[in-house]
Amino acid sequence: MRCKNCGWPNEANVTRCVKCNAPLQGSMIDSGCQQSAPPSSDGVEALNATLREPSSVGGNLPESNSNACSQCGYPVSSSAEECPVCHAQLNASRNNQARMDDNNNRRSRQNRMGRPAGGTINPWATPSSGESFCTLRIIPWQNEKVAYEPVSYSGESIMLNRSNTDSNNNSITSREQAVMTHENGEWFIENRSDLQTTLIRVDRRLKLEDGDVIVLGNRMFEFKKG
Repeated sequence: MRCKNCGWPNEANVTRCVKCNAPLQGSMIDSGCQQSAPPSSDGVEALNATLREPSSVGGNLPESNSNACSQCGYPVSSSAEECPVCHAQLNASRNNQARMDDNNNRRSRQNRMGRPAGGTINPWATPSSGESFCTLRIIPWQNEKVAYEPVSYSGESIMLNRSNTDSNNNSITSREQAVMTHENGEWFIENRSDLQTTLIRVDRRLKLEDGDVIVLGNRMFEFKKG
């Protein structure tokens, strides 16, 4: 018989709960036909000690900040994952709700930033105000029959390496090949590779700065102003 006061499952032939000493429903004591003498001070301490003992079905008794199991009504801790009496899952619905709230909050933040929920931006769409982005597209080799799509990058400083440019190309370092920075509406690139293999092909008139390296064929030349 389950105690209405503490939820402890008692044997059918007892009149008082073995844990909290409360009258059990249906007993003569519960109906008011019999009164018990108040426990002595020694009895109160013994009862408190009993209540502090570990439960045989679930460890220590639940703390004061507890909830009732929705299946059997047993008081359980708010952090418990499973009811110690009927083994019902307790926090599954609360965890699912928390995950849904986190996802909704993340989508809300992304929408406020003007980005789609998935985090991927369209390189051909108009960027949101203040956002800087650029694209890089691999040019196929002469006998390479692959049509590469442009890859979009966003931010004020972008570190380029093998993994985010051409993952199977061992001529690009896996650490820091180059860094692209966005300043005052313009993009700049700076070599970071140990072998100095970040180059720009000249297809238009380009301003030369003192110390620039010019590659002619497979020969490098350093430019100095006269």
